[in-house]
Amino acid sequence: MPPATLNLQIPSLHDSLLLDARIYLPAIYMSPVAGAPWKRKVAVVAHPYAPLGGSYDDRVVLQVVSLLLKMGWVVASFNFRGACGSKGRTTWTGNAEIEDYISIVAWVLTYVQSLPPPETPASSPTEKQDVSEEPQEEVISLLIAGYSYGSLIASRLPSTNKHILPLMNLPPSDRPAFANAIDAARRSARRWRDSHSSTRTSYSGSSVNRADVLKAVQDKDSSSPVKEHWEDRVIKWRVISKYLLISPLLPPVSSFLIGFGQGGKNSLTGWTKGLVGMGGQGLDGVVEEGRKGIDELGTKVLAVYGDGDTFTSVKKYRKWKEKMGGVSKSWKGVEIEGAGHFWHENGVLEELEEAVMSWVG
Repeated sequence: MPPATLNLQIPSLHDSLLLDARIYLPAIYMSPVAGAPWKRKVAVVAHPYAPLGGSYDDRVVLQVVSLLLKMGWVVASFNFRGACGSKGRTTWTGNAEIEDYISIVAWVLTYVQSLPPPETPASSPTEKQDVSEEPQEEVISLLIAGYSYGSLIASRLPSTNKHILPLMNLPPSDRPAFANAIDAARRSARRWRDSHSSTRTSYSGSSVNRADVLKAVQDKDSSSPVKEHWEDRVIKWRVISKYLLISPLLPPVSSFLIGFGQGGKNSLTGWTKGLVGMGGQGLDGVVEEGRKGIDELGTKVLAVYGDGDTFTSVKKYRKWKEKMGGVSKSWKGVEIEGAGHFWHENGVLEELEEAVMSWVG
């Protein structure tokens, strides 16, 4: 797997705590090929429970990142607070971790918005000019992914179009570090774009690094000269989100990790109720029921689990799969024979990859 294009720290929307993150650009950006199909695609992958050693260096996370990168996705991975020596600590409610995840999604979406379509040696000046001159609507495919605890947090994120895009366009005035980070994402993308031509064949990542981005985040007065950029021509951004949940945690384990909801009967008929457990009233109101992106009509979801999972019985997984399949035609569950929660068994990671590849397309 190639090194990350960017190694940086992104302040959390929750409390400005700096989160370690990696951004990977696929080969289509690094070595454009004339005539190669291209779509604006972004994936964010979250890791397992930090107190048990989970981090963005987890082998399953790295495997998924590598696979998506090969498939042409811009991929981001990150450490939740308290993971792998990071500052802060894991919370009992999951509130802070939800906003950690939102922060990474907002940053990488902003970054990718500011990257124009890859230029190829065959692109003529006229073709390049046509791309940038006409106002247009742009669509970004977003894959929200998580493994184990990471899937639990991923399933709690609010709607991207209704909640996260507005945060990017108008960051909260009381979160200056987050606002500066969003601006830094745009400038980082522009610097990367300006320093690469269609004839460049490799990129070490050294020209835009953690220090550059951190300085931009901290410098409230820094700004580029006023000039028109490619993304300024876009009149509307629309994000199509889908969810990849690997070894998702079901009750009672999920309830112990991020707290119990208030009242009500446990249900397996709704995503957030099934994953979190008791009542599904939301995590202290951070993301109310009905506002979660995963609950939006037509949202595609893939859940991949092993029949030998030690945290959730295969009987419970199958019941959940049956319920969810009846609720939504866009929901898909894949059971891998012989796979445990940690995917150490012989050949099971390859089967996981095949399931993801066939679904992502």
